[in-house]
Amino acid sequence: VAVKKFNFKESQVYKIAPGRDANKWNDWVANGYASIGWDELGDLSGLSKADFEKKRSQVLAQHSERTKKGLNQVWQFANIKEGDRIIANKGKKEILGFGTVIGPYYFVPNTEHGHRLPVIWDDLTRRSVDETSWSGTLQKISHSRFEELKIAQPIGETVPPPNPFYTISQCAKDIGFDEAEI
Repeated sequence: VAVKKFNFKESQVYKIAPGRDANKWNDWVANGYASIGWDELGDLSGLSKADFEKKRSQVLAQHSERTKKGLNQVWQFANIKEGDRIIANKGKKEILGFGTVIGPYYFVPNTEHGHRLPVIWDDLTRRSVDETSWSGTLQKISHSRFEELKIAQPIGETVPPPNPFYTISQCAKDIGFDEAEI
């Protein structure tokens, strides 16, 4: 991050689901990438928006189960930039990890989830959330919401209750200050 001089003030944040029921997550972490499906679109590298729209129309004509909205997520994914942040989610209740995109979009043919971005997964702490607005595979997240999600409650970790019996006099003794000064 320091060598590449990423400017996080200009970066964007996206939540991306790693496949159905997060079935791609372990591969994402092991191989340092994020991916998305709709492989029948093929490689989008270097395509103009107009060329993408032609490809999208062809796929929609051949695959009735596909939707324009779903296919548009691939275009958005392919245009995520180096330095942008990724939140990997499992449904609407769990964050799997946070990462930073470290290179451009690429396509791996003849593989499931061939649309890919190289990612450094810099925080693999699973977190409990309640994000009812998270739908679809890819969604843009605001910077302020990203900051809130980074401090969400880790799964399996409980916050200890404050000690109601810690008095000011005990605090003064512990830190070496006069009680009146505190």
